[in-house]
Amino acid sequence: MNHAATDMEAMIRGTGLFATVYRPGADVQRFGGSVEGPLVRGDSIPVSLGYLAPKEAVETGNDAKASVLPTADVLEDDFLDISGTRFRVVDCLPIYMEGTVINQKLALRRERVSS
Repeated sequence: MNHAATDMEAMIRGTGLFATVYRPGADVQRFGGSVEGPLVRGDSIPVSLGYLAPKEAVETGNDAKASVLPTADVLEDDFLDISGTRFRVVDCLPIYMEGTVINQKLALRRERVSS
């Protein structure tokens, strides 16, 4: 592991924050971006979370960004529960340095709860 990967792992783990991954099951129905059906609970993973500034949130339609370890099993359209807030993973991008994936950068959209 290169120094950048080691430093990134220490930064992510150092937050002390964890997310539980939920993945739509095989029989889930999708309607206009919403998910109808059961979600399968996955691993709990360390995460570094940052909320977007209001202007950036409006421009992108996302609420937060996160970094997770390169080995984290996270895919686009998964959901993350972070401290009781559920986010949909809108984008998942591996970040490379010197030919090695040092982390995955996630774009997150907070799931709104209907009243």
